[in-house]
Amino acid sequence: MTGTPVENSLLDLWSLVDFAVPGLLGTRDRFEAAYPDTVAAAKALNAVTDPIILRRRVADVAGDLPELIDTDLPIELDDTLAAQYRRVREETMARYPVAGALVATLQLQLFCAHPWLRAKDPYDEDGENAEVERGDLAPLVTPKIERLVSILREAFENDRKVIVFALFNRLGDLFREACAPGSGVFWDAINGSTPQSDRQAIIDRFSAHDGPGCLVLNPKAVGAGLNITAATVVIHYTPVWNPALEDQASARAHRRGQTLPVTVYRLFYEDTVERVMLDRSQWKQELGNEITPVSARDGHKGCT
Repeated sequence: MTGTPVENSLLDLWSLVDFAVPGLLGTRDRFEAAYPDTVAAAKALNAVTDPIILRRRVADVAGDLPELIDTDLPIELDDTLAAQYRRVREETMARYPVAGALVATLQLQLFCAHPWLRAKDPYDEDGENAEVERGDLAPLVTPKIERLVSILREAFENDRKVIVFALFNRLGDLFREACAPGSGVFWDAINGSTPQSDRQAIIDRFSAHDGPGCLVLNPKAVGAGLNITAATVVIHYTPVWNPALEDQASARAHRRGQTLPVTVYRLFYEDTVERVMLDRSQWKQELGNEITPVSARDGHKGCT
């Protein structure tokens, strides 16, 4: 049983099927040769795997869920930041001629999140613990921070609770400084450094707070099964490569027990690595949809 048969490539599905029905899809080498990561290959693969796969969406088995409103908010770098972005890319590629593309990808993700973020280890794969180095070349309130603060303040004025998902742990401090929430606004964060035993207590305080609030969460740290239905606004501040991770993060608020519509905002800079990440994520979703189209199983009952 899996909710995400394809997270990164069609090989994900081969691994699952080879465990459930060994040999159905042949050896790994033959599978990779026959089914490259293309939408056409995914459609062909569906003809083989359809008899053993049943896909049910949450909406199919939880008809009482309120509306989920998805909103993409593309943002443009201003001229100064755009020039700095290009300089980060060029300098990183020149400094690391062998692993330049890999290192630059993280550096550019950090820059888009905020120009003050710096990874201690240039070869760090995710940069979650990147530090803040303040400087005069960029202000605290970037175009992206400005849009975030605008959404937060509107939500607080309407007495709503907000979840902000951000991959880099120190971003929460910058968000709070830029937003300057009043004394009546709950504010806290959960990331990889938050002890497991403290996480549910933070969510309980957030949910019980009589008034608006904000929880800044690292999507990799919140885990499965967390119920945060007190929030009705979800903001994805940093894109992720894996669409399933983002969907699972949004599901912390849009799940059984939620009685109000949930609005999900996706913030990203156009013409940057963030746009590349979103396009790649959409491509992965298309692969998964072609392998297990919901319509092929709408008539089946009793399974999840």
